[in-house]
Amino acid sequence: MFKQATLVAALSAALIAPAPVANAATVLTLEGGLVGMQHLLRFTPLQLRGDLCRSPNSCQGVAYFAFPAQPFTDRGAANVEKAVDALPADEPVVLFGHSQGAQVIYSDLRRWAADPGSAPDPAQVSWVSIGNPENRYGGKRPNTDEAANPWLPADTAYHGTEVIRQYDGWADWPDDSTNLIAVANALVGMFTTHTAYWNVDLNDPRNVRYTPDLPGGGPGNVTYVWVPNDTLPLVAWAGPFAPMLDNALRPLVEKGYSRPVDIPDPTPPAAVSTRRPAPSARAAATRATAAAKPAAARSASARKRSPAKAAQSGSHADHRR
Repeated sequence: MFKQATLVAALSAALIAPAPVANAATVLTLEGGLVGMQHLLRFTPLQLRGDLCRSPNSCQGVAYFAFPAQPFTDRGAANVEKAVDALPADEPVVLFGHSQGAQVIYSDLRRWAADPGSAPDPAQVSWVSIGNPENRYGGKRPNTDEAANPWLPADTAYHGTEVIRQYDGWADWPDDSTNLIAVANALVGMFTTHTAYWNVDLNDPRNVRYTPDLPGGGPGNVTYVWVPNDTLPLVAWAGPFAPMLDNALRPLVEKGYSRPVDIPDPTPPAAVSTRRPAPSARAAATRATAAAKPAAARSASARKRSPAKAAQSGSHADHRR
């Protein structure tokens, strides 16, 4: 129980605020798709605003040859196991992977589910995944529960957070592949949104969270966090015309998705005003002229009446006022 509380405190410090904790976490970072460049370039520690790697936590990169094929992913998973085993047993560990690095984490979680006797203590290890092509709710990789490498088991013993930027084509692929606008938007998002998790704030109130229940009831250990995208990747190039195009195309794009949550439109079209437009000066002058003509006619008619009739008429007019 104490180790579980320590892990929760360390993870909360990593994700919410860099306040000191008694036992800081070691964050093992995994790069995505850099094809063996992990020894030279490491970007994952900077993602999510660098919050996970802020003091008192410390980040440690795990190198592997990041080529998009399962044997290389499995090799990365073996390297993660070695890195975890090399740490003190009571030290909280957070696995933090982007893209294929997130798939490495999934490979480890499947290994540990298959052989819990040799797996690390779930009270010691947690994980954070961003842009994961294998996530159950939008991952581009076509996994199923019956595949050789199935989706992450819903009853995984390890607490994790799956972060998905809306329209990241690798992690938020449309369910309806016949929706060509949604597909085109996701394809652009593969090259733009997928790499841009730098400024994502996990505590942003606009984020949409979802924790699936376990098959037997009760909440699971995995929380999915969708991060709204203010502009469709497909129209982001359009500069000042992007908001107009976004408002026109976003409803069509969203028809291609059937997520377990609704992501509110961050920039909805302005409501159409129901007020009558102000009359133009010319129209107002025309109406004034039209109203003046009957009044002039009535005035001329009154002058032709007898004085008594005119006085009587004036008396009635004063009463009406």
